[in-house]
Amino acid sequence: ADDGCGGSCQVGSGCTPACTPACAGKTCGSADGCGGTCQPGSGCTGPSGDTETEPNNERSKANTLEMGKTLSGAVNPSKDSDWFNFKVQPNSYIHVSLTELSDDCDLRLYNSSGKLLSASQNGGTIDEDIAGSVTKSSYYLRVYAYGGKTCKYKLSLTNK
Repeated sequence: ADDGCGGSCQVGSGCTPACTPACAGKTCGSADGCGGTCQPGSGCTGPSGDTETEPNNERSKANTLEMGKTLSGAVNPSKDSDWFNFKVQPNSYIHVSLTELSDDCDLRLYNSSGKLLSASQNGGTIDEDIAGSVTKSSYYLRVYAYGGKTCKYKLSLTNK
């Protein structure tokens, strides 16, 4: 077996082969084969089931949101926010909905470089929506609670 240093472990040598996490094609949150879990950015897709997976508090740790899917999530008080990424065909139409709000959550859309493109900031538990034509293929969403409140929600992405 590979010893992780360009050599090989021999039986009885006492060395332990290096472990390379295997997350490609797996669901984020599942076992990586090395005693850990697959995290966003490791090649895994989507959060576990239909619920957002922590940590996703920054753009680099965003969960994947697939077209036609709805995810449940929660933003807890203070500095928590939930980031999601999605890919679409360039020059297509998107409709992002934040619904079933337990408190005042807001929604923002960013390009792949992190530039804010659009925001929906309705008061209270009124649904948040961002819709329109997009010119690129990769985008990010950020869900956050207004005023540091706890907010449960459902987030969906459609082309209608």
